[in-house]
Amino acid sequence: MINLSNQHKGPEIWSSFVYKNGYNSAAYEMETDFTSYESCKVHAQSISAQYNNAPWQCGSQCRFDSMRQGFECESMVND
Repeated sequence: MINLSNQHKGPEIWSSFVYKNGYNSAAYEMETDFTSYESCKVHAQSISAQYNNAPWQCGSQCRFDSMRQGFECESMVND
């Protein structure tokens, strides 16, 4: 029997989030399907620069949560 912690989840996919009007705004640009944090970060920083260095984050394994009407990610990184 395979428990949940031993199941293969597939490749890690990253998504970039750029908050055009700040973190507390619902206005963000999202792009997905990055295969590494580094490629996500480069993209997010590029888009952020277009919006006067808006805050950004990259999240791994993100999915849409219909109950919360937003995206939920296993981890969010910004460094």
